[in-house]
Amino acid sequence: MDSKKRHELESNDLREFLDNFKDFWDKNGNTILITLIVVVGGYTAWNFYKKNKIEKNESAVMALSEATNGAYLMSVAEEHPSVRHIAWQRAGDAYLEEARAAAVKGEDADVPKLLDSAAAAYQRVVDDEGFAAEFRINAMLGLATTSEMRGEWDKAKGFYDRAYDLAGDQFVRLAVLAETGRDGLDDLRHPIPFGPEIPDNPADFGTPADPNDLTGDGIPDLPGETPGGDPLFPNGPVLPDPLGGDDAEDPASGFDPLLVPGGGE
Repeated sequence: MDSKKRHELESNDLREFLDNFKDFWDKNGNTILITLIVVVGGYTAWNFYKKNKIEKNESAVMALSEATNGAYLMSVAEEHPSVRHIAWQRAGDAYLEEARAAAVKGEDADVPKLLDSAAAAYQRVVDDEGFAAEFRINAMLGLATTSEMRGEWDKAKGFYDRAYDLAGDQFVRLAVLAETGRDGLDDLRHPIPFGPEIPDNPADFGTPADPNDLTGDGIPDLPGETPGGDPLFPNGPVLPDPLGGDDAEDPASGFDPLLVPGGGE
C-alpha cells in the first residue's frame, strides 16, 4: 500500500512538473531559442573572424617577404592595411636602391622618378602620427638620403634635425645615425678633390715621347745606353764583360784583366 501510494505521489509530481514546464515554455520558449541562436551564432562568427584575420595576417607577411621592388611593396600596402607602415618603409628603401642602381648603370633619366617614388613612400609614414615613432624616424632618415641624392642639402639637414629631435633619448641608435648623417653633409657638399691617376706610361700625360728614350721608360738615355744593356741596370751604359769576350780581347776597350780579382791567374 505504501509503495502504491508512493508511486502515485511521484506520478503526480512528474505530471505537475510537465504541466509547469509547458506553461513556462509557452511563455519563454521563443526567448530561450533566440538567445541560444544568438550565442551559438556569435561564437561561430567570432571563430570565423579570428581564423580569417589570422589568414590575412599570414598572407600579408608572405606578401612582404616575397616583395622585391618598390612598386610591389606599394601594392602590398594598399591590399594589407595591417602592414602598410612596414610596406611603405620598405618601398622607400627599395626605390632608393633602384635609384642607386640606375645611377651606376648610367640610366640618369630614371633616377629622378625613382627618387620621387621613394620620397612619396617615406612621406606617407612620416605624415601618419598613428605609426610608431621608430617607423617615422626611419622614414625621415630615408627622406634625408633622398634629398642628398638630389643635392638638396638644406632639405636633407632639415630631415636629419627632425629625426634627431624625435629620436631623443628613447631611440639612441637612430639619434646617432641622424647626427652622423647631418655632420657629414658638408663633406658631401664640398668633396675633397683628388689629382688624376698616374698612368703606367708617362707618355699618356699628353707629352710627346722623347726620341732619345730608346728603352721606353720615359727617361732620356745616358750615353752608351741601349735597349740591350745590363739587365740589372737597364738604363746604364753597356760595360765590358769582366769575364772575357770581345771586349777582353780588344785593346781599344781599355779593359785590363789584371785589375779584375783573379783575372791574371
